[in-house]
Amino acid sequence: MPVTSINRGASTRPRYVKVAVNSGRMTYLTFSYAVPPGRVVVVGEVVHVPFGKQTFQGIVVEGPFDTPGYDPDAVRPLEPPVEGAPRISPERMELAAWLQRYYLAPPWEAHALFLPPGAGERPRTSYVRGDAEAVALSERQQAVYDALDAEPRDDDELRERVEGKVPARSFEAALSLLVRRGLAERRYSLDRPRGQARVAEVVRLRVSAERARAFSDAIEGHRASRRARAVRFVLEHGPSPFDAVAREARGGPAVDTLVEDSVLVREGDLVRLAIDPAKAPALLRRLSRGAVEEAAAAALELLAGRAEAREEPVVHLRGLAGEVGREARAGVERLVEAGLVEVLQVLERRDPLAAFPVVVRPPVELVAEQRDVAVEIRRGIDAFDGQAFLLHGVTGSGKTEVYLDALRHTVARGRRGIVLVPEIALTPQTVRRFAERFPGKVGVLHSGLSLGEAFDEWHEIARGAYDVVIGSRSAIFAPQPDLGLIVVDEFHEWTYKQHDPAPRYDARTVALELGQRSGAAVVLGSATPDTERWLAADEGRITRLELPRRMRPAADTDGYVRLWPQATLPEVEIVDMRGSTRLFSPQLVEALGEVLDREEQAVLFLNRRGLAAYLLCPKGHSPACSSCDIAMSLHEGGRLVCH
Repeated sequence: MPVTSINRGASTRPRYVKVAVNSGRMTYLTFSYAVPPGRVVVVGEVVHVPFGKQTFQGIVVEGPFDTPGYDPDAVRPLEPPVEGAPRISPERMELAAWLQRYYLAPPWEAHALFLPPGAGERPRTSYVRGDAEAVALSERQQAVYDALDAEPRDDDELRERVEGKVPARSFEAALSLLVRRGLAERRYSLDRPRGQARVAEVVRLRVSAERARAFSDAIEGHRASRRARAVRFVLEHGPSPFDAVAREARGGPAVDTLVEDSVLVREGDLVRLAIDPAKAPALLRRLSRGAVEEAAAAALELLAGRAEAREEPVVHLRGLAGEVGREARAGVERLVEAGLVEVLQVLERRDPLAAFPVVVRPPVELVAEQRDVAVEIRRGIDAFDGQAFLLHGVTGSGKTEVYLDALRHTVARGRRGIVLVPEIALTPQTVRRFAERFPGKVGVLHSGLSLGEAFDEWHEIARGAYDVVIGSRSAIFAPQPDLGLIVVDEFHEWTYKQHDPAPRYDARTVALELGQRSGAAVVLGSATPDTERWLAADEGRITRLELPRRMRPAADTDGYVRLWPQATLPEVEIVDMRGSTRLFSPQLVEALGEVLDREEQAVLFLNRRGLAAYLLCPKGHSPACSSCDIAMSLHEGGRLVCH
């Protein structure tokens, strides 16, 4: 069992930790490292460790502990602390240790399941120019040497630099020779984790809207624009001949534009001001502006408008270019220098449900048999001792409504839940159903999300933003705090088993173990339970609950939806086709005729693989595989194939 303790510096002897190292190799070992004096280390912390000549990522799984038998000179110390490194909670560390033992999983792979998406750091080898003197080099070796400099560069960068000069098959040999002779030096480092928070720059107004507008009007540039020259000429000389104004403006089009904008008016051959002369100085300031000054003025106007509308005077710098032009950043820098605005960095969340339409709906009133089941599950939730329930309900029996009732009870007790679905394709419809009852409090976590979305969702879950987390099998490792309920829907599905990559696990077994360790109740729901859990229920290790009847919803006048049990399930008839020479049985033909007479539709499922639907002799025998006893399929050429 991991020991969560802290190096308090009370002992002068070195202290040690055991680390699960991300070496890239399938190893079942942990490695011991010395804790530098004064360093605080806890179990679950992500650290960097020396490993051979390289530096690798690792997770502290035991310690710190004092082991006098260790030779301090033989144990290498931890690398400096990793800024912002995630930590795995003690509860999840215990679950990871169990997973490692139960599934014989490598230590790093077992513990890394509980890290944020994209937290893995890959080792990187780069090269810099060495101090030795470059003599007696071949043409190819010289080309590789010339590609080196003081900046660390990896293989790919160096290959690009010598492309066309050094054949690919000669590159490695030339680089290895340079390293041996001290002309190149290897450097080892770790790439940044691929999962990163997205940081956005926003511009915020620091002054009143009134002052911002006044400053915007007063912004003056240094351009002697053609239109400014025309206005200034008419302002100084009064009504003037068109040709004279055009010469000053270096062309008639500038004058025509001012006439179209109602700044000047043309009366015959004369041109005069059409605006109040008192407004001319402000106009000249605007006409003298370049693109940067225009962007600064427009940004101030935009922020002032938001402030006057009682909105927060903040805009995204990235989106400001679309509003005020390409010189938005340069314009904002001018405003920052003037003390009118400030640029802040804020975290920008990538929400996978941002465009997900949800209609809030009231709870459904359960029928008597559903209430009986719900009461049992509520008792298990309140007991907080990890009780497990097998909810055996036929399709359409309202199992989801029981889940929703259990989650509502869990949330009312100040706790949260995880809901697992067997495949990603089912996630949207499940999310919609649960989001209708828990608006704004449902998170998702599955492999269909982008890395950025998964990274942000993981951190939102960790800070307790959601009452319910929904996802496929990997969501069982979500850092949901205050866990009170785990629901595994359609738990008979094989997709709850992880095959590749390692570690291999069964999310249903992990859910039961997590329930035992956290005290959360576990509900396994299915219309066709697997034999393993059915046996566990028969032996009393799991409480079996039954929903034997289908339900149909009916809306009442008070707006609440009530469920009404259907009297009977659809009739199922098994027909013995032995001795029959027809493809369709008389019963099937008769039933299809009745359906068509009622102008309804029918669906026929054809179990076909190969060239025949099935192989069955008149005596009822079907040829089976000698190895696995599975029925053989007929393929082209008369071949019988086992699938």
